[in-house]
Amino acid sequence: MDWIEIGITVADPSLEEVISVILFELGASGVYFDTEKDLIKGYLPKELIDSSTKNRLKDALKKIKSIFSLQKDISFYIKPAEQIDWVEEWKRFFKPIRVTDLLTVIPCWESEKGIETKYVIKIDPGPAFGTAQHPTTQLCLKLLESFKGKESLLDIGTGTGILAIYAAMLGIKRILAIDIDPVALRWADHNLALNRVKDKIVLSSKRVDSISDKFSIIVANLLFDELKEVIPSVPFILKEVFIVSGILKEQLSELKEILERYGLYIKKSFFQEEWTAVLCEKR
Repeated sequence: MDWIEIGITVADPSLEEVISVILFELGASGVYFDTEKDLIKGYLPKELIDSSTKNRLKDALKKIKSIFSLQKDISFYIKPAEQIDWVEEWKRFFKPIRVTDLLTVIPCWESEKGIETKYVIKIDPGPAFGTAQHPTTQLCLKLLESFKGKESLLDIGTGTGILAIYAAMLGIKRILAIDIDPVALRWADHNLALNRVKDKIVLSSKRVDSISDKFSIIVANLLFDELKEVIPSVPFILKEVFIVSGILKEQLSELKEILERYGLYIKKSFFQEEWTAVLCEKR
């Protein structure tokens, strides 16, 4: 597969997460921070790049400049990527992280030696999203601990499979993890094997609107535009709790309106840096 590299200059570390969201919204399969050059680089399959990409990126960066009252424009480039060695790219910044008192997430090339938490998840990220480095993934992992042993869970947009893997470790009995990206599904399958939970999780390329089975817990850690597409289907297949993340604090009020439009209400909100996760229930 041919890849395109988008590089965005970010001197202010507080903007890193917001910029990464823009890259994922454009279709980036992987993002990493080059701290030596104050660059955030995103990698997109070439077929996702069209004549509108540059203008969409310009518009998004102008919006960030306005919101954060920046003095200068944010510079960027778009160019063909060199052959990508995903392991080497991820090794630059993917380090073991203790997410909760119970859970540590480590890259597959690191040793478990010396880790004291009850659960350890090994992740080989490749070009998929979900390494526990991002606040939204951490929020979802923390919230899952409240639902240990539940009957069933649907993970929408599974990425690396990290949320489904932790659900299996927590004893949730029936787990379906879906993603429309075949590359992500291949990496998720690899990570399920790394963590010895392949027999506990079903991976599928189904879209959420094609699912009829009901689930105790549904989790969706997605970009806001993707959440807007997913939410209308959720009430029909939700038994208990809908965990939503991937949204910025300033998007929370709009999310609340959309959820309520489909008979869902926010029971509790959680925040980490500029990111939000919510627990929702049906009315």
